[in-house]
Amino acid sequence: MKLLKLTIVCIFSIKYEFTVSFPNPSVTKFNEAEQLKQSLSKILGEKKISKEQIDFDYDNVLKVKNSLRIIGRSEIKSKTDIDGNRFSVTNSYTDFTNEPVKAPWEFQGRTLAMEGTFQNPIVSFIYERGWRQSFNARGFPGIEKEFLEVEDFFRPIAGSESVVVDLSCGSGLMTRKLVKSGKYGRIFGVDLSPTMLNEAMNRFKSENLENVELIRCNVNNLPISDQSVSAVHAGAALHCYDQINRALSEIRSTES
Repeated sequence: MKLLKLTIVCIFSIKYEFTVSFPNPSVTKFNEAEQLKQSLSKILGEKKISKEQIDFDYDNVLKVKNSLRIIGRSEIKSKTDIDGNRFSVTNSYTDFTNEPVKAPWEFQGRTLAMEGTFQNPIVSFIYERGWRQSFNARGFPGIEKEFLEVEDFFRPIAGSESVVVDLSCGSGLMTRKLVKSGKYGRIFGVDLSPTMLNEAMNRFKSENLENVELIRCNVNNLPISDQSVSAVHAGAALHCYDQINRALSEIRSTES
């Protein structure tokens, strides 16, 4: 008698082990498959895996629709554009790059200075713990005065229907100011660094702030509809853009 021991891990995180026996080696493959199928049916019986996808309304600003895939007890959130491209949604942000997160040592040359520095988790951690404050010694007025300037500049577009983008938002220092003001309808924090966006979301949660959407994308390819944004802020950011003319063109196209 030939014994076959199988281990199955279901989506319900329940581990099954069982033995299927075949009376003699001459049993046809068809019969073996049928026996295995019957054994599985007895064990999994009522543990059927459900699969469902729910699509929500189209987002006219981000050019996508929100989707929720339900597989068993698991929920997978994503956003899908009109071409069928799917973008993952993490606990912190929506990733419109569809690129793997790089380790700090994978950056070289110009990208190390322009992108790698701020994708380093250590830099993201210390950014509001001394790094950003050091800018004051180089002529920056400080976040309080900076926000007053932004608030004054944004005054004409303030209101519940406005859409505001904090570009290269980093840890969300200015983004939180925009949210706390309560003067703008929809607020996006946009950055290429996943570690900065995670830091930003942690700070939003610690302050119980909710009216924000964090996006990971490259400024050279903004996933934002043309003429859908009321105002854009980009503080201490332009020196990080490797194609400044293209970036400015992208930014200009989004403004209404």
